[in-house]
Amino acid sequence: MVNQYQDERSQPIYSIIDTGRIIKMLFKVLKLLDYAINSTLVFSNIALKRKDKTEMLQFPKKQKIFCRQYRN
Repeated sequence: MVNQYQDERSQPIYSIIDTGRIIKMLFKVLKLLDYAINSTLVFSNIALKRKDKTEMLQFPKKQKIFCRQYRN
């Protein structure tokens, strides 16, 4: 008997960013929000390469930013 391991694919991954007052402060060159979005995009790129589905959401809902990405 042989056990074969297979990664699960097409798992939804949600990145949720708090866009409140604190995250709009500057840190070195960029705002904290810019760093949060950049790291979310890097993380989403890794997930997409592994054939997962990613979504980026933000709160509070005043600005209504929503970015949906699906695997290629």
